[in-house]
Order: sequence, then structure tokens, then C-alpha cells
Amino acid sequence: MRPTPRIVFSSLLVAFSINVAAQQADLAGSGMRDRTPQYVPNQLLVRYRPSTAQMSSSQSRATAAGKVMGSFTTLPGLQLVQLAPGVDFNSALGSYRSDPSVLYAEPNYIRKALDGPPNDPYFHDLWNMHNTGQPILFPYPFFQGPTSGKPGADIHALEAWSITTGSSDLVIGLIDTGLDINHEDLSANVYRNEADCNNNGIDDDGNGYVDDCNGINTLDNNSDLTDIVHHGTHVAGILGAAGNNGRGVAGVNWKAKILTCKFLGLNGGTDAGAIGCFNYMAMMRDRGVNIIATSNSWGGYGYSQALYDAIDGVRKRGILVIAAAGNSNSDNDGIYPLYPATFALDNIIAVAANDFTDTQSYYSSFGAHSVSISAPGDEILSTTPDNTYSVFSGTSMATPHVTGVAALLKAQDPTRDWKAIRNLILAGGDKLSTVAASVTQSRLNALNSLTCQGRTVSAPLKPQSANVLASSGQPVDIALLNISCASPAGPVALAVTPTGQQVSLHDDGTAPDQDPGDGIFSGQFTPNQAGVYTVAFPGGQQIQVAADPYAFASTPFQYRSFTGTSLKLTDESLAFVQSPFPISFAGGAYEGVLVSDNGWLSLDSYAPSAPLALPYAYANTLIAPYWDNLVPTATGNVFWTVNGTAPNRELVIEWRNMAHAGCKTDGTETVSFEVLFFENTTDLLFNYAQTAFGGSCTASDNGATAGVGVQATAKVAQQLSFKSPSLTSNSAVTWKSTLLTNLVPSITAVSPKSWVTDISDIYVELTGKQFNYTAIGLVNGAPVPTFVFSSTDLILEVPASNLITAGTTLQMSVFNGAPGGGPAQPITFPINTPDFALSASASTGTVKIGQSTTATIYAYPNPAFQAGITLSCSGLPASVTCSFDPGRILAGGFAMMTFTAKAASSSSMALPLSASLATVVPIVGLLLVALPRPVRRLHKHMTLGLLLLLFTLFLGCGGGGSSPTLSGSSGSPVTGGTGGTTNTPTAATGNFSVTITGISGSIQHTVKLNLTVTQ
Repeated sequence: MRPTPRIVFSSLLVAFSINVAAQQADLAGSGMRDRTPQYVPNQLLVRYRPSTAQMSSSQSRATAAGKVMGSFTTLPGLQLVQLAPGVDFNSALGSYRSDPSVLYAEPNYIRKALDGPPNDPYFHDLWNMHNTGQPILFPYPFFQGPTSGKPGADIHALEAWSITTGSSDLVIGLIDTGLDINHEDLSANVYRNEADCNNNGIDDDGNGYVDDCNGINTLDNNSDLTDIVHHGTHVAGILGAAGNNGRGVAGVNWKAKILTCKFLGLNGGTDAGAIGCFNYMAMMRDRGVNIIATSNSWGGYGYSQALYDAIDGVRKRGILVIAAAGNSNSDNDGIYPLYPATFALDNIIAVAANDFTDTQSYYSSFGAHSVSISAPGDEILSTTPDNTYSVFSGTSMATPHVTGVAALLKAQDPTRDWKAIRNLILAGGDKLSTVAASVTQSRLNALNSLTCQGRTVSAPLKPQSANVLASSGQPVDIALLNISCASPAGPVALAVTPTGQQVSLHDDGTAPDQDPGDGIFSGQFTPNQAGVYTVAFPGGQQIQVAADPYAFASTPFQYRSFTGTSLKLTDESLAFVQSPFPISFAGGAYEGVLVSDNGWLSLDSYAPSAPLALPYAYANTLIAPYWDNLVPTATGNVFWTVNGTAPNRELVIEWRNMAHAGCKTDGTETVSFEVLFFENTTDLLFNYAQTAFGGSCTASDNGATAGVGVQATAKVAQQLSFKSPSLTSNSAVTWKSTLLTNLVPSITAVSPKSWVTDISDIYVELTGKQFNYTAIGLVNGAPVPTFVFSSTDLILEVPASNLITAGTTLQMSVFNGAPGGGPAQPITFPINTPDFALSASASTGTVKIGQSTTATIYAYPNPAFQAGITLSCSGLPASVTCSFDPGRILAGGFAMMTFTAKAASSSSMALPLSASLATVVPIVGLLLVALPRPVRRLHKHMTLGLLLLLFTLFLGCGGGGSSPTLSGSSGSPVTGGTGGTTNTPTAATGNFSVTITGISGSIQHTVKLNLTVTQ
């Protein structure tokens, strides 16, 4: 079984970093530093001489393939000319200037305020708007990577703003976690429904919502837009923070109004909340609010027809839906698409994320047929509540860039509809192989979209997979995006082999086409019989269609009688049977089957107890040898076994002595049948030992109330019979497949590279090539739960039973199902004992005598190592010591190691006579003063005697000599006077090989460091 999709929505945010202080000093205002003239690429201002009869016939324009974009009434003869793609700018400029009919020709220069770009203080940190290669605020906090941007890897917002910065007549719908409507950089652009801005608890405008001054909250069913998650406010800043206002940041669109619907909280949101938001936007549009697009930085798994219908409703009202592609680094064309981004609706633009070097963000989802375009999503600085600014990452951040550009395009030309805006966004992108796979394979470029000329896109949209299963006589929907800038690029005909027929695609709004004139051309291919067909697109892409993937035929009866293992099912229950070999079915591979007491099984889905006609739309795969309302009995249940040896094993599932729920269940009226799966083949076998209940249950005999058949997808199935007595005892039916041949996968890397003895399951990532979306991982040849993210990346779950014994080596592989396919060449995966490694921050060090130096010692454990490590060092001279802080570190920790070179010391400390007297005389004086007066008189001779004694002791200690050498705080020696001789040993200097040892129980490791001791 593959994991059940989650249906709770969440915001598509990857990382949150610390706030940037709102009081940061203004970074702008120093004037234009770059004096190189800047101009709009591929645009010229050309003025013709008054005597020119027909400016449109200019030879220079024909040479440059120029198109007139505008003219100026007060300046006769002046035109704005857009050059065709591929035309060299300087050559075209020279051609116009040499034309006798041209008065002058010049670039369309960009003019700036004298204080440079917008005066928003943090503008220079907005690499997403204008990437100059500037340092990134918080580059890859958890991953190694670049720390500065790549010039030009941005949406070219600065250049686009020379054309338009937006319009306050336009409204953008923000469907998110709410909005800080009082933020200093957003408040000017918050939409106000003035009739309901009095907070009186009354629906003053009669639109069905109370006090919806700035929007509504479907999460709490009120109008409170407080953004406790911070996500919606951040998204709003990207798409529409006020620009050039001397505060914070600048959004893509400086003026558009933001109408908010909050449906997400700390724990996400629901379909009902999201549908409520779309319903609100549709209603407000019907009431005259000029909503052009909604920004949707959220998503979840699980198809919802209701959510689809809600978004289709805003499509019919001319509203674009810009949606995040997801943060799972997975292919939305695969078996786990993210919604709403992947809905097949023409008004949806699905957005992937790229980083500041024009590379796909490590987390971003993608899809050659389902994701539209990429936009900046990494380390994006924007607004957060309470007048703060923060850096977030995610496809959540990429999405509002596209929404903002949509509003710029509408502001530039208010007559544009959603179709033209969508097409200009898609056609204007910069083609880049490094960004996420998408329909356009490009990164958003606002300038190109605003100045689009001759830019084309031709890419398949439907079906989303290049390999399709179908039923003969049933149509397969096909759609192709075929545009030139804002406009459709003409009808398309597709060739089909081996039949030679043509499939015509049209953009006329007739089903299956959704909207006329939107540049998406639609049609259908209907296979007329079983077989494999190839449909070729003009750009060289193609799809393969396998019609009637399973067909049935009678075969000799050979029942497998066995004792086996009982699943011990009760009425209306299920059990999972783990197969020892990969099960190949409908082109995929599976680790086991889900078995129901009601006579059906599935590789990945569920079904009700009562049989339904196939295909059953809410199941993907379904195998039904005798789908009826069956009940286990005292003498019967469902059993399983495995026969044979690899590579020719068979998995047998038997429903033995099963009764019907509507009849006797005492074991006297039963049926028995079984299903067989075969290793390395897609064939199935239904064996029927007893098909008639008899007695009181004859009305259900021989499948009269059952469904029998095989379903390969939610839309493709072969029904042998449905509530018809077509079965007979002691008979068998074989199912043979007509499927596309799979490729053999290959593995290039495994992460982690090894593990240790463990008592829990672990997850291992395999990367390689040609992984099917229904591929399965193998550990020592046995299938294990597998999560396929793309054709090059999957994660498999390694059971703890494989991790018990240290010193073993697991064989890991990937298996593509039959036909073709098979296992990849295995990659080894050692199971080690708990262990650690040591390293030092430097391999060499130097310390001066009288000083200290430090280094850091790191302990790198393997995953199971949890003990502490005691550190020591050896190989030092006697005058140098080492210490560790702490002396015992935990796994994964580090310690600061300090080397201290002791100063040389004297073996005796001799003072010169002057110093000795200076020391002794005060002592004697102290004695004289301290003694009582009578004693001083009576014992004067004792005092003199004491003085002589002290002097004698002084001489006996080697009187004379130089003072000791002392080390000051800087390490410079402090010396006293001279005199006499000194017995001073010399501190060791030179190079020493120091061994640092880490010990934990019986495990011991070392690291070497070369230490140089100098004077």
C-alpha cells in the first residue's frame, strides 16, 4: 500500500528566519552610483522626418523586423518600436540611424529618481526584484551553498517599473492566513469595502458578510484578519507592498489593492474554508469589485471536485488563480499531485520556486505538464506583522511574484482579460534549464511580459503522463498550450501511429476545450481496439496510449490447495499481505496487496462492501474475482501463501468457505475462489473452486449479485460480469495485459551511505534514473514501502528487522514493474556498529612560549552512537600542556582544546644585595615597631641578633643574581635588575606531532595535529 494522501491544506513555507529590525538605517539615497545609461532591451524611440510619406514602409523597420508599440500625438512622427526576438540591438539602432527617412533613433532609456532605485530602505536586499550579486541575508541556513546572488537572476522588476508600477483601480484576492492591515508598508494598499467599515456588527452592504471592511475569515467565520502565522502578511508584501514610500520593501505591484480571505491557521485549513474564500471572491466580482487574480500560497493532497468547481466558478468570472506548486521536491505529474495547483483548469498558474542563482530550490515541486513557471522563492525579504520584515522561503514566496506581475500587466493595459495576462506571463519567462521542470521551463520575467513580442510557447498539458492507460472506444483528452505572447498561435494537428490518423486540436470553447481563444488547444484521441498507440506533438513530444490493458480468457482449472496463513478477517474488514517479491500490475510495482473479506483486493485503494460497476471512480486499482457482500464463517476465512522459488514464485490469496451476508453464515452455504499473482509478469489468474452458495442463497449463486473484473486506473477497467451469473465452479480465468514496456532503472547514489544496528525502521533516499512513479524499493530482494518523488528520486523504508545484526551488508535496489522493467543493479548498504570519528578545526598550530593557542575538536557519530567521549592528548613537550572544555563531549558535540606553553623558570631565585636589603630591613623595622616599648628597650640586643640571622639566611640562599623573568599579559617578558648568576632551564621549542585521543568504552579514535612551539 502506498501512503494515503492528506487533504488538510497548509501554507507552502519552508523556512522562517529572524526579524530584520524596522529601524535599520536607510540604505538608499546616495545618488546614482552607476552612470552607465540603462534602457529597455529591444526597444527604440524612432522619429521620422516630416516629409516621410509612409513611415510604416520604412526599410530600416523591415530590416529590424520592428513593430510599432505606440505613438505620440504632440510629437508627430515619433514611434516606440519593439524589435523582433533575436535582432541585434546595436545593428538595428545603426540601421535606423542610417535611414534617410529617420530624423533620429535612440534607445528607450530608463529614467530614475536621483536617489537611485525605490527609496524603500531594504530594497537592496530584494534580490528577487533586482539581483546584482548582492550578499543574501540568510543564505541556506541548514545547507551548504552560495552566499550571494547571481546578477540578473531576478524577475526584472526594476526595469518593469519604468513601464508601470501598478494601478489602485485593481484588486488582488489574498487567500491565506490573514493580513496585518495596519502594517506601515501595506496599509495604503489594503482594500476597503467602505459600506462595511464601521464595525457595527451589521451587514450594511447586504452582501451576506458582516463588517467585511477588508475581507473575511472563513476559518473563524468572522471578519477578523489577524495574521498570527505571519504567512499571509509576508505573501502580501511580495505582491503588493507600497513602493518608493521610504519604508521597508517594495512589492512587485506598488498600488494594487489587496482583498483578504483568511482560511488558514496554525494547523492549516480545510476545503470548506478555501471554497468559502473563492465563493466570496466570486460574489465580490459580481458586485463590481475589479478582482483580477487570487494569490494562493497553499495546497494539499487529495482530489476535491467541490474545490475544483469553486475555482472553475471564478474562472467563469475572469479571475486568475495563482497557486503554489508545493515544497515536497516531487513531480506533480506523478501519483501525488498537489491541489489546487494541479487542477486542469485554464485559469490556474502553478508556480515553482528558484533560488538567487536561477537554480531550482531544493524543496520545490515541479511538473513538465502541471507546473506553469518558476519564480524567486528562496530567502525572500518581506513584510511581517507589527511593522517587522522577515525572510521566508518556499513556493509560497514564489507565487505572489506571479500575482504581482499579473496586476502590472492589467495596469499597463486595462483591456487585457485573464487569458492574455496568463499567456504574457508564461511567454515572457526566461528559458532556463536550471529551474524546475515546468510547462514553460522558464523563470518569471516581468519586463519580458510587459514588452512581449514574438515570444512563443508550445507545450503539452494533457495528459499529464507520457504513458497513458485507456479503454477502447473511450476518448483520451489531449491539450496543448500554443501561444505567441498574449495570443493563440493557431490550430494544431497531431499524428497517431500506427493507425496514421490525425487528431485535431481546437481553441473554440467546445468540449473538451474550456475557453475559446485562450491559447490552449484541446481534442480527443479514441483508440478503437486494444493495442499501443503513439500520439506525436509538433514540438517532438509524444504520448503513448495502451488501450485495454487487461483482457480475460478462460484457462484450464488448476486450483492451488494449501493450508496457508489465515488473515483472520471479520465481517467488513481488511488486511494487508506483504509479498516477498514485487507485484507487477498495470505497469506499476507494489510491495503487497490490501485484501477485503468482500471478495476484492487492491494495490492502493479501498472499495465498499456492495459491488459497483467498474471502473469505480474512487479507487485507482481494483481486482475483483467475486466482489459481493461476503462474510467469514467458522470454517472459512481468507488465507494466503507463496509457492515456488525465485524468480518464479506465485502469491496466492484464497477466500475459503465464505458465506453471503444475506444468507446462512454457519458454513453450510459458501463459495471458495482465489487470485494468483506471478513474479516478473503482469498476468493474473482467477481460480473458482465453488461459485454457488446453494440452499437459501441461490439468488446470489455464480456471481448473480457480484461484480467481477479488473480495474487498472480510476477510469480504465475491464468488467467480466456485473450482477450476472457468469461464473462456474471448477473454472479459471486468466488476465493478460497489453501494457507499455518499462525501462530498467539505475541507482547512482544512496543517502545515508550506511547505518548501524537499530531497533526502528529507517528511511533511505535513492537517486538515479528511470524510476517509474509506481516503482518499488527492494531490500535484499524483498519489496518495502516506497515514496517516489520523481523519476530520479525516491525514499524507501527499511524495516528494523534488517538492522539487527552489525557487520552485515544490505543490497538495495529499485524495481520497475513488468512488462520490461525489473530491478536496478543493487547498491550496498553496510550495517555498522555504533562508532564515531574525530576531526580538528586545523591540522597545524603555533604557540609562543608564555602564550596559548586553541583549536576545536569535533566528534562525528554514526546514527546509533549516543555515548559520551573522553578526550586527551599526547606527544607534547613537558613545557606545553593541553586542556579541553569540556573534557567529555556528547555524540555530535565539540570541545575547545587549548595548548599552553609555559614560560621558562629558575631553579633558584637569587636577589641582588640591594634588593635583599630592601626586603629585609622593612621586615626588621616591622618587628621593631610591633614589639611593645618595654620589650624594645630590654631586648635591643635580641633585635640586632635577629637582623644578623636574617642576613645569614639570605646569604645562604645564594645572594645576588638577576631577578626572575615574569610574563606580562601580552606575553612580553618583564625583567628585573641584573646581578649574580641564574640556573634557568630552557623551555622546549620546535615541531611536535600531537595525538588527540577520544575514548568511549572500547571505542577509541585519534586525530593528529602538528604543533610548533616558538620563543
